[in-house]
Amino acid sequence: MNNLADLKHKDVTEKILHAFYKIVYPQLGYGFLERAYNNAMVVALTSLEMKAAPDVEIKAYENHRKTAAWRPE
Repeated sequence: MNNLADLKHKDVTEKILHAFYKIVYPQLGYGFLERAYNNAMVVALTSLEMKAAPDVEIKAYENHRKTAAWRPE
């Protein structure tokens, strides 16, 4: 897989990359904590009419019972 044309969700991938490299990074630059970039990405993706939320909890289920929950970093 050498280019975006090979990706299954090319349109979504392009929007996410655009949000970071054309909106977030030019405004913030480097050196901030992850939280700053996370919040900026939510704003940028929302401005591109995409759904985005920070720190969404992921839940794991076994036989319809929740067995674990965590927030990825």
